Amino acid sequence: MQIKISSQLLKQITELLSQHDAMCKNDLVASQYLIAMAGYLVAGMSASGQEKQQVLGQLHEFFDYVYQDLTSPAKPESAFGIWEPNN
Repeated sequence: MQIKISSQLLKQITELLSQHDAMCKNDLVASQYLIAMAGYLVAGMSASGQEKQQVLGQLHEFFDYVYQDLTSPAKPESAFGIWEPNN
């Protein structure tokens, strides 16, 4: 599985969120909605509490990896998950 994120996809998602809550025009608020939805999905998984905690940890690491990949001038040497930005 490869995650494909593009500027167009992000624009469509934030426009949809803004229809639900006009405050989502603010990137911080839109980000909070996206993180809350991820938490909502993990909470609804049919897994043990310990497994859900592990998933949350993995998601946090992946979030950090993507952020670092997009903001760091040097590319990381090791891969984590499957991530390819499509700008």
